[in-house]
Amino acid sequence: MLMHAREVAAGAEQVTLQESAGDYAGALRLLEEVLAVRRRTLGDHHPDTLDSITNLALHHTETGSYEAALTLSEEVVAATRRAMGDEPAGEEAAHSIGSLAAVHNLMGNCALAEPLHREALGIRQRLLGSEHVDTLNSMYGLAHSLFGLGRHVEALDMLQRVAAAARRLLGDTHPTAQHFANGLAAAQAKANAPLPAVGAG
Repeated sequence: MLMHAREVAAGAEQVTLQESAGDYAGALRLLEEVLAVRRRTLGDHHPDTLDSITNLALHHTETGSYEAALTLSEEVVAATRRAMGDEPAGEEAAHSIGSLAAVHNLMGNCALAEPLHREALGIRQRLLGSEHVDTLNSMYGLAHSLFGLGRHVEALDMLQRVAAAARRLLGDTHPTAQHFANGLAAAQAKANAPLPAVGAG
């Protein structure tokens, strides 16, 4: 059944229900249909179309289809940069750039992720300050890029600062604060893990 533009919002809500029920194939079909409607009726660069591309990229990321997520995330960043022109970057740009960086991290492309995370972090520090949750998310992503590049001391220092700031802002029991604390603990454990014996494996 072809979806009409007026049905897009209801369709987006249905995606959430399908994902919650574990129907990822059904959610993917609906996300693709919503995006097709918006491309046709609004154009490729309309903010609502870019939102649909972002949602589809997130679905691919969550289901491990990183190549598909990468292609879509690159499209969003390119469109966002064109729309910005010479204007200072805003939170929308920081979000799209940070999302692209996160996909690169997941794919092990930490050298490509690092400058993107730094760019998103710089935007958020300017707009939101150093101790906003979104700024801390950018720092967290950057720290994981640095860790993946073998810069463990720098990465652990940044993760410690993120975890401490999150505790101050949100409290020890907040899920985001716990996520940052768990990420720090995992990185510390990995950094302190003994090297494999020569010839192991």
